[in-house]
Amino acid sequence: MTDIFREVDEEVRKDRLNELWKKYGLWVFLGCVLLVAATAAFTYWRNYQSAQRAALADRFLAAMELAQQGKAAEAAATFAEIGREGPAGYSALARMQEAAARARQGGREAALASYDQLAADTGAPILLRDAARLGAAMLLLETAPAAELEQRLAPLLADGNAWRYSARELRALLANREGRASESRAAFGALAEDAAAPAGVRARARQMLQTIGPAG
Repeated sequence: MTDIFREVDEEVRKDRLNELWKKYGLWVFLGCVLLVAATAAFTYWRNYQSAQRAALADRFLAAMELAQQGKAAEAAATFAEIGREGPAGYSALARMQEAAARARQGGREAALASYDQLAADTGAPILLRDAARLGAAMLLLETAPAAELEQRLAPLLADGNAWRYSARELRALLANREGRASESRAAFGALAEDAAAPAGVRARARQMLQTIGPAG
């Protein structure tokens, strides 16, 4: 009888984990990227004084508004054009946003290809290259082999990397996916107690700890 209750309890926990992932998964990352993109876009727009680049900034901001309005396909198309036509900074930023928009509209393979291309572009800013690596890992979190995901996350986990906390969160989710409950619990515990981690990461880590439950 105890085994039956344990099995039921495990199923309930799995359901709660799935609900948390659906609620906080991809959109958490997209929200972070949107914030970075908004800041970068404003900086570029302020610094570029020529008519051509001012017009490009207007197009970029208009595409961001489309994305915020849920018009992912239109936003992706505009970002793709800017990625092809714009100067290096705008191009990388636009490609990042194009990938995010395609992910939102369900174009997983296209989004993954865009993320991987940007991550491999040595001419792009390292912040966006690493963000692309993180975006690709997130898209693959539920389906890719653990070894592949560990390899993708490895460069992002180091101290000093701008995306280290998000990468550590994904790694903890991966450990949970693979049934490594002790490892997952320890990783989420470290995130929950790390005062330097973003508040959102700490809050989600605490929720995951409650869902996973105590050791034993």
